[in-house]
Amino acid sequence: MCKQLPLSCFVLIVMSHGARGSVTGSDHVYVDISEMNELLSPNNFPAMKGRAKIVIIQACAGGETFCVLNRRTGLKYSFIVVSEFYKIC
Repeated sequence: MCKQLPLSCFVLIVMSHGARGSVTGSDHVYVDISEMNELLSPNNFPAMKGRAKIVIIQACAGGETFCVLNRRTGLKYSFIVVSEFYKIC
């Protein structure tokens, strides 16, 4: 029989593609970050009420595209700058 231990924190790491405010799964269905927030709420996750919940999301989310030329090597780099922070309760 497995003894249930009290939980001290919850960590979720999501690495995916996305759009502003959402991420997509392998089924190509977008999930709003607010939906993830609701799943971690005390009503839906009572075992973690009052405990730390750490959510790390690494996903492209659109944004302004920049192109940088390295003059020394001649290589061009493109990147997207997005800065969004979400409070996960």
